[in-house]
Amino acid sequence: MRVLAAVGILIVAASACGGANNAGGGAAAAGAGAAAAQSAVAVVAHPRLQAFLPTLPGWTRGTPVGETDTTESVSRVTVDYDMPPATLSVEFMDSSGNPDVLALITEALAGKNPELTPTKLAGFPAAEQWIAEAQRGEIHILVGGRFMVVVTGEQVPNIGAIRTAASAIDLQKMATLK
Repeated sequence: MRVLAAVGILIVAASACGGANNAGGGAAAAGAGAAAAQSAVAVVAHPRLQAFLPTLPGWTRGTPVGETDTTESVSRVTVDYDMPPATLSVEFMDSSGNPDVLALITEALAGKNPELTPTKLAGFPAAEQWIAEAQRGEIHILVGGRFMVVVTGEQVPNIGAIRTAASAIDLQKMATLK
């Protein structure tokens, strides 16, 4: 199984916040770390996020990978689902409400990213992209003002397949996590 990292907003946001694996984070990481450290919101550990990974009928789920960085107040879990030749990647990230981590998704939701179209999914603000020629797309969802959900599809027939997978996630329940 190949592990695909979700691209776009979530990866950029995660690297912008520094993190335990960022050796050269510099001033941006220090600033994000300071903002996270000042947050009164405790990070939700990745095993709790992992519980929200959906069952997708017809898809084979790989092994989830997760991490929790209490220093930066972020956690993340990701997994791939395969139905050859198609792959869906699902990624959850708790930003603990850190505005530095949320900056790029906030811009996309406001229509300031020309590659992503603002939309809604299950009542939550979202942004999506579909590239028909590549049979590739993604949807980014902001849940409860702190959790970022990204579902990316490769070799899928249309954006509907990605939306269906995203709709299988209990976003309402995720929004209640503390």
